[in-house]
This record gives sequence, C-alpha cells and structure tokens, in this order.
Amino acid sequence: MRISRRGTLAPRAHVDDLEAAYGQRKDVCQMCAGSVGYGPAPAALQAVSRLEEHLGGGYGPVAGESALLANLREKLFLHNGIDVDAQRAAVLVTAGANQAFVNVLLAVADSGDAVILFAPYYFSHYSAALFAGLRPIVLNSNSHESVAGALQYYSENLLHSEVPSVETVRAVVVCTPCNPTGSVLDNAELWKIAHICEAHDWWLIIDEAYEHFDFEMQLLERDGELTLTSIVSPSCLTGLPQRIRRPYLMHNRSIHIFSMSKSFGMAGYRVGYILCPQTAPIQDGADLFDALVRVNDTIVTHASRQSQLLALCVLRDPACISTLQSRRLRVLLYVRELYQFAFKMVRAGLIELTPSMMEVLRTCQRNGRPFRIGAFYLFCRALPKRNGSTRVARASDLELCHFLADSYRVLVAPGSIFGTDARECWIRVSVGACCCNDIHGLRDALRRLAAGIAAFQEQKLARKVSSVDNDNLVVSTTF
Repeated sequence: MRISRRGTLAPRAHVDDLEAAYGQRKDVCQMCAGSVGYGPAPAALQAVSRLEEHLGGGYGPVAGESALLANLREKLFLHNGIDVDAQRAAVLVTAGANQAFVNVLLAVADSGDAVILFAPYYFSHYSAALFAGLRPIVLNSNSHESVAGALQYYSENLLHSEVPSVETVRAVVVCTPCNPTGSVLDNAELWKIAHICEAHDWWLIIDEAYEHFDFEMQLLERDGELTLTSIVSPSCLTGLPQRIRRPYLMHNRSIHIFSMSKSFGMAGYRVGYILCPQTAPIQDGADLFDALVRVNDTIVTHASRQSQLLALCVLRDPACISTLQSRRLRVLLYVRELYQFAFKMVRAGLIELTPSMMEVLRTCQRNGRPFRIGAFYLFCRALPKRNGSTRVARASDLELCHFLADSYRVLVAPGSIFGTDARECWIRVSVGACCCNDIHGLRDALRRLAAGIAAFQEQKLARKVSSVDNDNLVVSTTF
C-alpha cells in the first residue's frame, strides 16, 4: 500500500495546525488567518432565504448561474473597465479562487510541465502546481529590481540551462495585491511581464483575490515621529474602489482569477470566478474556455447553487455593497495601524521587511510620495540578518509562532509556508480577521507582538531590548 508522491511533496498546512492549537482560545488575538473577520451582508442572507426554495435540487449550468454571470459581467465593466463581450472574453464561476487556480493549471499545462512562481508566494499556488503534476520554478524577485526583472533575467540566462528538455514552461503566476507581502504590481510592471510571456508563448495567470484591498498611503515624518495617512480612492460601484486603468487580457494570454471570499465576506461559501480570453480554437477545435469548462465539470460540476445565489444577492443590492464597504474601511484602518507599527519596528531594529518594501519606505521618507499597500498583511523577518558579531541560537519560524501564541497571546503565520527559509524567522501578520473589535484592542495586540519578538530575539541573539512600546520603540543591543 502506498500514497502518491504528490500527496507527500506538498508542504504541510502549518496554518491549519496553528489554528487547531490556538484558534479557539479567546485570549489569543487571531492574526494568522488569510480571511476577513466579517461575513456576507445580513440583507443578502435574508434575500437568499427567500429565493433558494426555487432552486430545487438539480444540477445547474457548469459555467455558473446565468443571473450571476450577468452581474459579474456588469461588475467587470463598472469596476474593472472591461466589456466582456466586446473583448471576446469569457467568465466561469468556480468553487472559490483556489479551485479556479487548479482549473486553470489543468487547462493550460500537462503533467511534467513547469510553472513559474515568485517567492514569497501564496502557498496554495505552490501546492496546486505539485498536485497537478507540474514543476514549480520559484524565482526570487528580491534578487532583482522587480518581478519583471527577475522574469527577464530567468528568460535570458536560466531558461534553457535549468529546465530539462522534457519539461516546458507553460505559465507565469503573479498575485497582486500579493499574499503574503501586500505588494502591488502597477500597470507598467504587468505589461513588462506580459511582453516576456508573449515572447516565450507562456500564459500569464494573475490572482486578484485582494483586488478591493489596494490602498494608497503616505508616510509623513514630523519631529522624528512617523505618521501614516491613507488616501481612499473614489468608486463607481457604490463604494468599491475603481480600477479601470488595470490592463486585462494582455495580448489575449492573461487569465485573471477573482474571489468573493475577501471583499464580500464569503470565504466559507466558496465562490470565485475566472476571466479569460475566448480565442479562436487553439488545439483540436477547443479554446481555453472550453478546456476550463471541461475541467470544472469533471472536478466539481459547478459551484454550489445556493452560494452562487448569495453572491448574486450581494452584487446586485447597493445596500449590501455599502455595508461591505464600511467593513472594508475598517480593514483599511487596521492596515494603516499595522504598517505604522511596522515602520517603527524597522526603525528600532526589531524587524526587517522585504527588500522591495524597504525601498518603498526609504523612497517615501525622502520624497513624501504616496505608495500602495495591498491585502491586509505584514510580512517581516523577526530575526535580523546574521553577521560575524551576532551569536544566533538555533531558531525556526514555527518555534517563534508557538512562542508568540503561548507567551504573548498573538497568533501569526510562519513565513516558510510562503517559500522562505524557516531559520530566518519570517512571519505573516494578518489584520483581516483580527478578533479585536476596536483600534485600541489592535494596538494592544501589536504591543504584545512587539514584546514577543523582542523577547524571542533576546533568547536567540543575546540581544537586550530596553523598552518596547508601540508609540516609542527603543532598542539597545549587546554582543
């Protein structure tokens, strides 16, 4: 008796293990989960209860309920600036964005092919590639100026030397806003990536699950104090931020994945959707959309009809959108608080951010220009880089997570599940589902997080922290 190699190669779900160990403890602040802390608008739930009796118990359309597809096309036109019919595109409803990603991989690649990811990556993308029988090629964008720079370097220098001849790169995957880093790819960057994909005949898969959590902020410094202010974008869809300038269907080779889980609070209902080009037949008379429909029909048949009905009620009721927008603005306040805390921690020498985020911080301090932060995460390194004068005891990010939860009542996610070295102690801090009911509760949780990181460093680095305070972080080091 045996199990498949792919079943053992996929990384262990440490987030689920941590949730099982600490998720039910009322005294532990939940800063681990990649979800929001609210559900669908109550008005939508009430509307569904009146309508679902008409569904019956039969199967529905594989591509999605016609009424929901119509509302998604309207959303894509008003919010994303794409006329689905005019641009010969197609929309397919799936059982969540993760299912959408699996469907896309199975539709564009064969077993033994390769797919390119960028570290730190969303862990489900990596696991999905393994389960699909693909080889993930992980590029480190931090070694270059940008994601496009890393991809360009790979295509020019490593493509033919690294990948065996039996393998073929089929797709490039980007996540914007990014889980776990919160970085946002601007349009110029996306076009550079698309041009590289076109040159090599690769598909470009863009995961936009956090499309509505794309914030502009400005970092100000007065009298030595850092202050972060937020700039809220106007909307053309009853409160949701407009992203009309985002390029879609670039060169008819980009595939976009969206989710109802984050913005609309429907994580447990599992509804996502795919926007793809509906091109002329590519192979054996079938186009990409045909392949996606066949995959969807085989794996899940279709997303739950009740869940699709709830998504429909959420999208077409302005009151529901307004309710969700007010909740999203609360998340914005939490994100602003999180990054103000992070910048103070960086200045105190307690954490490091990714090189790209550090460059954003330096640039904003110099010229005061706004910068973009996406999703609701902070991705940081809790142990400074090692050097010749620092004594470092053996450490791991999972050990740090247990230490913070047990001793400081804060639950965070280990960075190694996103492709970083466990010994470097990267962690992802989420405020999306934070159990704090007010900003003061969040600040208290962040103070505990700072104290926990400082105590962990004192254990591992012979580093003495003299004061840990969210308003005035001070660090002194002895070697």
